[in-house]
Amino acid sequence: MGKSVETAEASTADIIGYDGTQFEWETVHTEAPDQIVFETPGDCYIGLYVGWSLIYPDPDNAKPEKANAWFIQLHFTDPGGAKVINAGYDLRRAYLEQTNVKETTADSSVKPEFKDVIPPQTVTRNLYAKDVDVDQNDPMKSFRVDAARPRSADNSAA
Repeated sequence: MGKSVETAEASTADIIGYDGTQFEWETVHTEAPDQIVFETPGDCYIGLYVGWSLIYPDPDNAKPEKANAWFIQLHFTDPGGAKVINAGYDLRRAYLEQTNVKETTADSSVKPEFKDVIPPQTVTRNLYAKDVDVDQNDPMKSFRVDAARPRSADNSAA
């Protein structure tokens, strides 16, 4: 089964400052998400897709061959909190369409642009289906991605 790398939780917590019960709260920032890692074909994650980020490595700390590299991180939530998946080629194709492919292949300094294939606020099921040989050091992880349709609240026959 895939694993979620979780952060440690404090055993006791103190609240300092104002009395929090005197306010209505709206979340404007969440804690760092847990990383979902697919290890074995058959691993599956179901969550509410909430968007994506384009991540560039820190050029000061990156290996020279990775200095202009980028990757997509998909963001989700579920009853256990915030989660992220680093999207390889197959997951990136499922969730996003790159809109400026020619510019990014010709000039690595051009920031890639994407549009959503799966809209945020969609519950998705991500199944690590199999490995595919792509003549590289590691095989490509191939996924089946399903988007949930809302169930009708009206369960009566038509």
